[in-house]
Amino acid sequence: MDRIGGEARAVAVLLLVLAGLGVLSLPFTIPRVSALAARVTGRQVSLDSPPPRLVVASIAGNLAAWVLYGLAFMWLVHGVIGRAAGAPSQYVAVYTASYVVGYLFLFLPGGIGPREGVMVALLTALGLATNKQAWLVAGASRAWLTVLEIAPGLLFMAVDAARRGSSTKLPADASNE
Repeated sequence: MDRIGGEARAVAVLLLVLAGLGVLSLPFTIPRVSALAARVTGRQVSLDSPPPRLVVASIAGNLAAWVLYGLAFMWLVHGVIGRAAGAPSQYVAVYTASYVVGYLFLFLPGGIGPREGVMVALLTALGLATNKQAWLVAGASRAWLTVLEIAPGLLFMAVDAARRGSSTKLPADASNE
């Protein structure tokens, strides 16, 4: 059962529209901001404006990425609790909102705490999971994100160590001289 009211939906849609308009206006507002910054600081400030086509392509790419993140989250929920009731768009919304809230808490590593709190609140408010299930999903999501953030770094460190190790060894022919 969906327990999020119509006013919350209206606010969410309004925020999305405002954010979209803000991003789309960047090619037109950046030159003005550059001129204002130059006037205020008394220094030459040169900010190049991105081409509108690039802004649109960036928006499309980001939208596709967040939809895919949301679908992956829906599959994670299914894997953790055995079902994923609800529409894919609900999982996209839950994952995106929780990630963004966690991102805004700069002083907390990975937004730990607020991200999970928002995820639990939305999963339960949308009727996608019980409170206990939502906490289990939030913990699994945190663990999986941590693995995905650490594993590439460890992999690159291992490759770098292997490269450094192989470059310090003498070739077999050089040791006979």
